[in-house]
Amino acid sequence: MPDNSIDLVIADPPYNLGNNGTKLNMKEIYGFNQFKEDWDKIDDFHSFNKAWIDECHRVLKPDGSILAYGTHHNLFTVGYLIE
Repeated sequence: MPDNSIDLVIADPPYNLGNNGTKLNMKEIYGFNQFKEDWDKIDDFHSFNKAWIDECHRVLKPDGSILAYGTHHNLFTVGYLIE
């Protein structure tokens, strides 16, 4: 996509909650914001978010917007990187 060509990006980025589709009560089993050892590394998760947000900034027009959906699992990382 050309630079500065998009008015709006709508994104629903991954939450880094890999659990193979199993429904778990994370609060009871692991506690919030903890990662099982076989999940994606948190640094990889942050790098992924930075890469797609950088690409959004590249293609967005100067007055363009990003609408990103999220939960407490990824909201703060995504919000920080968008700023």
